Amino acid sequence: MNRDDVITLSDGQTATVIRGDESYLKNSYVVLLNDGQSRVVDKKTLTLVRTK
Repeated sequence: MNRDDVITLSDGQTATVIRGDESYLKNSYVVLLNDGQSRVVDKKTLTLVRTK
């Protein structure tokens, strides 16, 4: 994935990739959700990483 690619997450919502394969994160993407939140997504499962 590259910056600005739109992906569909495992829960059905869409997100825009902020940091993709060029990221320092090896197993994750940083995405912008439709509600404006920046979140981390697991590359393999396309699920949101839990936050505290």
